[in-house]
Amino acid sequence: MTAKELSYATNGGAPEISTDTAGLLPGATFRTAPADGESEDDPSHISTTSQTGPNVNSKPTTITLHASRNLKATGLVPAIHDLINEAFEISHSTFPSVQKRLNSHDHLIQSLSGPETFTYVVTYTGTKTVIGVASAKPYKDDIASKPPSKDSPDSCFRRSGTFGPSAEGWELSLMAVDPRLQRQGLAALLMKLVEDELKRRFVLARAEKGLPNLKLVLLLTTVKEVNWSYYVRRGYSLDYETAHEPGWYPNSGGFHVVHMSKKVEV
Repeated sequence: MTAKELSYATNGGAPEISTDTAGLLPGATFRTAPADGESEDDPSHISTTSQTGPNVNSKPTTITLHASRNLKATGLVPAIHDLINEAFEISHSTFPSVQKRLNSHDHLIQSLSGPETFTYVVTYTGTKTVIGVASAKPYKDDIASKPPSKDSPDSCFRRSGTFGPSAEGWELSLMAVDPRLQRQGLAALLMKLVEDELKRRFVLARAEKGLPNLKLVLLLTTVKEVNWSYYVRRGYSLDYETAHEPGWYPNSGGFHVVHMSKKVEV
């Protein structure tokens, strides 16, 4: 990804931090509220589908793919909510002022709203025990958003910028794996599933739009001190970062937010 392909505002001057997050859970990314006007009544690109997953701790698993409007009816929302919050808390244990990622089940549903949003869920077969989850939704250009403010601390995770007509952007969001099941390849599997689903959709969309040179880009936003290196190892590059001084959150010692992207080869 080059500066010509993406145009973003930068704050500049944020110090480089060398971190090794091998012992932390990857993938607890951040979401803002859905855009105004998004409707769950719009036609979805997918219906709920399932496939056999890998054996985890000698137990069979099932992978299900859900459109947002179908997720609530599955009965999996409470387990997904609890998994994301647990994963977030543990992965951010070295980060001051750890917050819950999701405040309620409704917060989870709201975060996954939108007719094109999809979510992969990994469960132990025949149960509602969720051990992994990852979702993606189209990126909404937010070039008119206000600069991050302490009056709204979570605003520091809001990406600004536009791709222009030559690229289509999607956000990787609410990705988490059971902290007890690290280093078994679940996070990598979930990321591959998301990318493969995006490729499937993208090929169809590119043909419909008649834009053979259209590029597919996957985005994420995270705390640099937590899981920056994990995503770098998986092909993501830095678009821009912002530095936030001590006190941004109560008792916060200061941190950096990185906005990253990866060009997905189709």
